[in-house]
Amino acid sequence: NNKITKYYFFDFIKKTDEYDLDVTGGYNLPYIKKFLHAVLSMCILPKKSEIDKRKFMPSSRNISFKRKVWEAVGEYPEYMDYGEDMKFNFNLKNAGYKIEFNPDAHIYWNLRDNLNSVFKQFFRYSKGDAIGRMYSYRHIIRFFSFFVFLIIVSASAVLSPWYLLLLVPLFIFYSYRPYSRINYILNNQQMGEFVKNKKNLNVYKVLSIFSIPLLLLYIDAAKLSGYFYGLAFWKKY
Repeated sequence: NNKITKYYFFDFIKKTDEYDLDVTGGYNLPYIKKFLHAVLSMCILPKKSEIDKRKFMPSSRNISFKRKVWEAVGEYPEYMDYGEDMKFNFNLKNAGYKIEFNPDAHIYWNLRDNLNSVFKQFFRYSKGDAIGRMYSYRHIIRFFSFFVFLIIVSASAVLSPWYLLLLVPLFIFYSYRPYSRINYILNNQQMGEFVKNKKNLNVYKVLSIFSIPLLLLYIDAAKLSGYFYGLAFWKKY
């Protein structure tokens, strides 16, 4: 489901060889063919400037590593059907290896084409998190946030609609990064020619403003259910 750029291997190998790096990961660009791809990119794919090199965790679609490193951490965790790349990254870091970020090594990621596939994707990723014992704090925060959201909505329905104002700071914290990516995604022809007619650009921007929070909630619902499913059945793995 990926497409590589013309000089991908050159860009990857050049930095790896020049600095004798054990593990290197590149940057994933979305390949946008429809509006869903654009909004999904805004929600899940960081800009280069957002990536913290100290915490960088590459996907299996865009990583290189030396054989000795692979052997030292017990090879690839093939017992996992999803999330095995992140588990491999954690094993590398726990063993003391540094994962270097190579911003010049680009691949294009073909995103899911419909909402059903998006739900399955993040359900499976989070199931992998539970089985691999990864990102527990993120899922705890996500569960707590959903719980607070339900309490506020219930209070607004029973007591006063003014309680909905409590959602404003939560909404800002929840969605400010995706909103900051709207122009970056829609104006970037490098990611595909989804917006062929510039006259439609502002329309897509407005649609993105309303679509982002809905898709974020949808993705988080998939993540929560996937994580709980993984916790329930992790012994099978």
